[in-house]
Amino acid sequence: MEWARKPYEEEDYNHLVLALRQFLPGHAGTRHTEEATLLLGKSLYQQDLYVEAEEQFRGLLRDFPGGEFAPDAMYHLGLALLAQSRPAPLDQKETREALAQFQSFVSRYPDHSLFASAEKHILAIRTKLAEKEYLNGKLYLRRSIHRSAGFYFKEKVLKEFGDTKFAVLALLGLAESYNKTHEWQKLADTCQELLARFPESHEAYRAKDLLEKARKEGAAMDIIPRPVDTTVSR
Repeated sequence: MEWARKPYEEEDYNHLVLALRQFLPGHAGTRHTEEATLLLGKSLYQQDLYVEAEEQFRGLLRDFPGGEFAPDAMYHLGLALLAQSRPAPLDQKETREALAQFQSFVSRYPDHSLFASAEKHILAIRTKLAEKEYLNGKLYLRRSIHRSAGFYFKEKVLKEFGDTKFAVLALLGLAESYNKTHEWQKLADTCQELLARFPESHEAYRAKDLLEKARKEGAAMDIIPRPVDTTVSR
């Protein structure tokens, strides 16, 4: 396979794709089939032909699930799917499929050289999915549909993606929703959680103001929110 490896390293993808497409039909089932399929998929990916690259990687994993090049195929299938991912407000089907591939990769191949790179992709994908759910909650909040807003902020962002940067935004969104519905104890609890987890965040300033309001309104209704140290340096 040296004749194929060299042009790939030299980034001669156009000629390599043509050569591999001629080579593979006549060498199906040989010891070079797996590597040739991987190189074809990677070359198509480099040409921004992500759907065609995806087909090659899926075919390799289907035909050689335990083969030598299966780890690389799984990783690059994740890349091909991720390249088809749409902006956060839109459908995230390909994004979720890419996440599944990378998660499967790190689970199966913890010692692979691409492990660290796959973990970075997982974090980036989870952050994007968190953004998607946060935007859903923000939309419902803007429309004053507070039950739905709370569902996305709490059940989706905070429970599924609480380790991403959208956690603090979801907490503040949840607090703003409770403020609108006059649920003072829930507002206080949410603000206290935000201040405890993200004391130096920009959102902490708004959370402190909302917490003071919750205490004031709650006291008038004989609801005394649990105290917490809310010191925020200004």
